[in-house]
Amino acid sequence: MKQSFVHLSAMVILVISMLCISCNNEEIKVPNQLPNEQVSTTAYNTLLQELNLYSKNFISQKSSRSSIPSTEYSPIIDLNSNEEVFIEEEPPIIPIQPLRIGKVAKADCKGAIRGAKAGFWAGILVGACSSLLAAATSYTTTMTSTPIATVDIKGEVNQIDSTGYYHNLIVAQTMPTITQNISTISEAEIFDLAVNALPQFNESHTTEQKEEIKKDFLHFQEIAIKPSEEEANKNIQKEYPELVEEMKVVDLYFESINQMTNSTEVINYTHDYKNIIIDSEIPQESKQRLEGGLSVATNSLLIWTPIE
Repeated sequence: MKQSFVHLSAMVILVISMLCISCNNEEIKVPNQLPNEQVSTTAYNTLLQELNLYSKNFISQKSSRSSIPSTEYSPIIDLNSNEEVFIEEEPPIIPIQPLRIGKVAKADCKGAIRGAKAGFWAGILVGACSSLLAAATSYTTTMTSTPIATVDIKGEVNQIDSTGYYHNLIVAQTMPTITQNISTISEAEIFDLAVNALPQFNESHTTEQKEEIKKDFLHFQEIAIKPSEEEANKNIQKEYPELVEEMKVVDLYFESINQMTNSTEVINYTHDYKNIIIDSEIPQESKQRLEGGLSVATNSLLIWTPIE
């Protein structure tokens, strides 16, 4: 298993290097109102039907949904040592409480999807900032004593989805400072802390681009994260119509997640939920944003815990 992790680390570095090259060559612009994407309502409706059927079947199979996940596609990594936490073939199950931390995890997921409109690293950053802000203002959620993360390895070429891993890395590095200054720290300062914890974002964006993404992040929090669910959905329909269908996929995901109690269920459920999205007929850009957002959601559920 140690050898496999070394191999995994090398793969992560290779993939991230390729992403950095792509990001450096990409012009990022985040205007207040993005143009609508051409999406197929029929494709989304079909996808939601398939996801709903899968979710109902998964929830109904209590005896099998907690089966141990394959460590070949979802290794759990200790962020303090950057090594796999569990080296056994059947790692222990980690209890989680989605109903008590779900608001923070959902803020992460939606923020990551919105941020990804400006590129891979922006998606990670905005997701993490949404997470940190939601936790800091909830006064009911804190970081686990042993921060962990997971990556998702998929496909014949072993493509690695490390979005959630980097999300948790930012949380682990910045939450202690936020906690120490909880009564005085501002939303803009939380964003700046997260930026400093993600050098890849700094290296791939100009000062002007960072300011645009920061402005959009702060606005998105006000209209899509802080309000009630009903009001937030209305605001997204009005200001971010290109994201409406993706947010429906997120809402359905959390309806099922809220019925789960441990990390194994979440990892297993999310892995196949993402595969259904990958095999669907929705636009490729939407697939990529949803994959990243769900990777963030999974990892968010692993790193946050209720304050008792």
